[in-house]
Amino acid sequence: MKEDRSIGPELAMSALDEIPEVKSDARDIVGLVKSSGRITGYQLSDGNTVSKEDGVAMAKNGEIKGVGIAEGAF
Repeated sequence: MKEDRSIGPELAMSALDEIPEVKSDARDIVGLVKSSGRITGYQLSDGNTVSKEDGVAMAKNGEIKGVGIAEGAF
């Protein structure tokens, strides 16, 4: 019998500390910026690239769609 290892949406959502209210002009993350295999920033749908720290701040302000905030998960 095969074990189901999928994570349900409820479990994923429970790991988040905050789900910000998204602004109408919020951008999407369309790519990752990596250095030595570690994520250091994000490419946004408007063509801008932001650092990981700036991306988190933008997400907290509702400026990036489809993300939640989990403190200490890094």
